[in-house]
Amino acid sequence: MDAATNETARYESFQKGRWYKIRMRVTEKGLMGWIDEKQVVGVETKGRKISIRHEVELSRPLGVSCYSTVSGLKEIKLRELTKAEAEAAIKAPELPKDEESKPSKKQDK
Repeated sequence: MDAATNETARYESFQKGRWYKIRMRVTEKGLMGWIDEKQVVGVETKGRKISIRHEVELSRPLGVSCYSTVSGLKEIKLRELTKAEAEAAIKAPELPKDEESKPSKKQDK
């Protein structure tokens, strides 16, 4: 199922000219993502097939893409989790638990 139609789909409004802190965490148990400090994605991946759209296939194994907009990247940091962080993430991934973290259907204005 495409990300535009699965439980990770989101419609967010962003301020032009403002930089946002984007953070992703990928563990054996799931995928988590934040915009600034707000968690916007939390999906358990065990038993699921994860794939990407053919348009971004060349960006594998790690890539960033945007749709119908312009984006930029700065201060990119990539690190492996420490053993303690990885063990904690496997035991209890930071998946959304409240209504605020669920996908919204709010359209940009």
